[in-house]
Amino acid sequence: MAAQTRIVIVGAGFAGFEAARRLGRKLGGRADIVLINPTNYFLYLPLLPEVMAGILDPRRIAVSLNDSRRGIRLILGRVSGIDPDHRRVSYTDAEDQPGEVGYDRLVLAAGSVAASLGQGERRAYRHHDLGFVVGLGGFQAAANPLQIPLAGLPAKIVTRGYHPISLPGNRIRTATEGTLEALLPRETSELGLVRSAAVPLDSASPELPRP
Repeated sequence: MAAQTRIVIVGAGFAGFEAARRLGRKLGGRADIVLINPTNYFLYLPLLPEVMAGILDPRRIAVSLNDSRRGIRLILGRVSGIDPDHRRVSYTDAEDQPGEVGYDRLVLAAGSVAASLGQGERRAYRHHDLGFVVGLGGFQAAANPLQIPLAGLPAKIVTRGYHPISLPGNRIRTATEGTLEALLPRETSELGLVRSAAVPLDSASPELPRP
């Protein structure tokens, strides 16, 4: 029996995650698909401002690769080198141990760069600006879909509709949490107040207040 074609994907950002998911669905068990990424989750960065503002739980924008990788083998590590002559990818795993994996097809999708080696045609890159959507909490948002400026409630509706569709996982929980945040009053609590004069910023231990 002939060995399966091995496809190695470097990076699990937007491009790498989508490539792995589509190849897994299309090829099933007919190919050995290997995904190399430093973490076992995909981070949906467009909702990071809402997490920082306390609107969303951080878990909502972290999509588990273990739950989304049917037919895909995950290697936790950082790629340190590629040998195209011998078709090998070198990496350092989570315990700082070196490792190697061979490939028949290689997809580079690390950081903001995505490229495929050995398949498809080379074409000039064309940027398509489809605008932006930003949730600001409550019923406030700013959006510019297809260069149509929106604000207030219309922008919020577009924003709330866009992110659950684009998010590769946690869609129902994220949409529910965002809707509840918009409709219900936010909980406020005070755990304790430290006066500014009691914070020793001029010392090596500012986390220890002055008596």
